[in-house]
Amino acid sequence: MMKFIFLILLLWQVPSFSQEVVPLFRDNSLFTYVTLPFALKDRDQLPLQILNLEITSSKDNCSGMLDPYINSNFLIKCRTEGLLNISINFLKNGVISKINYGPIPILKISSSAVIQPVTTPLAGTTPVVTTTAGQQLFVQYCMKCHQNPYDKANRTVTQINSAIAAIGQMRSIILTPTEISNISSYLSNLK
Repeated sequence: MMKFIFLILLLWQVPSFSQEVVPLFRDNSLFTYVTLPFALKDRDQLPLQILNLEITSSKDNCSGMLDPYINSNFLIKCRTEGLLNISINFLKNGVISKINYGPIPILKISSSAVIQPVTTPLAGTTPVVTTTAGQQLFVQYCMKCHQNPYDKANRTVTQINSAIAAIGQMRSIILTPTEISNISSYLSNLK
């Protein structure tokens, strides 16, 4: 009887943790066909180890995976609009807990996100460098591998050119000098 009471007291004393799912991208909306990263953190903003992730709604239209390099992060990608709910099991101080996150609105990617062809400027004119064009180019060419633009903040034109020339997966990317300047401008102006 004493062991039973001790067990009840032990279970009752299990601390409850305050945790939150943090989107690791600028906008809180999840767009179709874009892979976006999230992190699980405690109330002190310390990372929590995710054990598994389950999509509890939109299972046929969305996929998720744990980040293979950062055990407190996960990635989500959806094909259609709707509301997404996620269930996450995590570990903190040897205790396995569960958090439900959602609903997350999944919005259809807007037509403004479609990249329009960049025209060559007339001879003697200076090409226009914009952060909006850079953001669109980053989404089109870079986001497949670099889901979080803040990881590449302040990259210069030289650094981007060097990466394209040196990294095998990037060698197939063909960008004009203006497009590279636009991407660099976007990455240099992240807030």
